[in-house]
Amino acid sequence: MTTRYADHVLGPDTHANRPAATAVPEGCLYACTTHALVYKSDGATWSTYFSEVAGALVVQEADSTVDAGVSTIDFGHGFDVTSSPAGEANIAVDESELDQALLGGTSPQIAKAIIDAKGDLIVGTAADTAARKAVGADGKILVADSSQGDGLRWGGQEILFARKTGDQSSSSTSFADVTDLTFAVAANTIYRFRFVIHFNTSATTEGCQFSVNGPSGTYRFGGFVPASTPTAGGSAILHSSAGAADSAALVPNAGPGNAGGVATMAIIEGIASIGGSGGTLALRFRAETGGGNSVQVLTNSFGEISIIA
Repeated sequence: MTTRYADHVLGPDTHANRPAATAVPEGCLYACTTHALVYKSDGATWSTYFSEVAGALVVQEADSTVDAGVSTIDFGHGFDVTSSPAGEANIAVDESELDQALLGGTSPQIAKAIIDAKGDLIVGTAADTAARKAVGADGKILVADSSQGDGLRWGGQEILFARKTGDQSSSSTSFADVTDLTFAVAANTIYRFRFVIHFNTSATTEGCQFSVNGPSGTYRFGGFVPASTPTAGGSAILHSSAGAADSAALVPNAGPGNAGGVATMAIIEGIASIGGSGGTLALRFRAETGGGNSVQVLTNSFGEISIIA
């Protein structure tokens, strides 16, 4: 009959002091300090019940002799057999060697220290050679590029989006940035831009004009889709321009809006080739004639840009 009473748990004590299994009740436990094991008696023999060492793995041997003369047997990687009592072999797990065994070879193929920051990647630079690819900037995507040492670069066709969160009015004939519809752009980079604009004017005789403005040295060209026939003072086409801020050639006239709060829509899209200086690409607007009339860019107008080269 198996017992689990407190007085039937013996030790902790040395292996030499462990009583014969026949001398203790069936189910008695013995804590052995020599081998860091707990044994259980079945009334005839002792067997290993569990290990007292965290991470140790205990297996049964086929023989019942004491392998006291064996100090360590190295299986190659990760597992060592240490001296064991009769009937058991103590296999101690070496965590560093186990890491190597899992990764292959006599040393780790990819060390954890290769990672320096959140988002880092491990990439190949040659056959059987790994390296760290530092995480890219927000919004960037990974693009294959054979000119790079690791064959990759951060960049690509990512799309940046912006939405106007409030109405904005002006009665000035000078251009001003449309709040919310500006984008940071990098030097020597080509972008595609597109703005979908909802606007209004205070009078049907007033026109709303728009411009796409970039850093000095920016070359812009593109098309303009007006919502209605432009007034005499404006152009319906967004022509090319070589870096002149708010060039007249880049001032399409969206025409008069619907006075009384009904929105009119226009679309501006094209290409902006940024020169040697980065900065801001901005949609701008102004009143065509002013004179007490006002123009208004409305909430939920939006813009987007993407890198094409």
